[in-house]
Amino acid sequence: MLARAVRDDVQVAVRVGLLVVDRRRDDPGLDRQDRRDGLDGAANLAANQSNQPVEMLEADAPVQVVDYGFAKNSGGPGRHRGGMAVRRTYRILAPRGVLTLRSDRRTHLPYGLAGGACGTPSYTVLYRHGAPLLLPVLPLDKVDVEAGDLIVHVQPSGGGHGDPLDRAPAAVLQDVLDDRCDADYAAAIYGVRIRDGRIEEEATRVLRASMRGAPDVPPRRHLDFFDVTSVTKPIHGE
Repeated sequence: MLARAVRDDVQVAVRVGLLVVDRRRDDPGLDRQDRRDGLDGAANLAANQSNQPVEMLEADAPVQVVDYGFAKNSGGPGRHRGGMAVRRTYRILAPRGVLTLRSDRRTHLPYGLAGGACGTPSYTVLYRHGAPLLLPVLPLDKVDVEAGDLIVHVQPSGGGHGDPLDRAPAAVLQDVLDDRCDADYAAAIYGVRIRDGRIEEEATRVLRASMRGAPDVPPRRHLDFFDVTSVTKPIHGE
């Protein structure tokens, strides 16, 4: 109801994930989305914490940021896509340490508006000697860590706004070229056929027409393309 009443200032849902070792918070899907895509990796507006440069973090704490970027095929589908999920991998360098974690939106996903789909969930995985351990969204106690441990933290993405089939094909193509999503995702979720870096106009028209007429399309089918095993695995090895 509020979204309908305040149409010039609507936001789809997202909940931050907080990794205390970094002392920072991000809001990857926070933005007004009735006119444009959600912001990717934006600083949280409700807290005096920002996106610290990796160099500052590594100079201040005994950790190494192994990888840092967007999670592919995230961002809730819509005419305006939700902000992309941010993922990071930390390597613990100190002999011992303590991790405290607060995250959310694993079961209750960030919702979309006006026909937009939900965002992708949050995950935090601790790797010790190559063995993964999925951590709760909000552990009731500290997590002891040791040198060599890897912590992969994937934040939730923002929900989308508007019907995904109304998204401009050029915007979908740009997401594919930017490696935000792959061509199979573009076809299955947005109805845009892309081949060799170009939009197949006629194939896109036919596909979108068939998708609009398809009954009972699963509203969360885009989550099938969000590979949890891949997105929570360290990119540069263990």
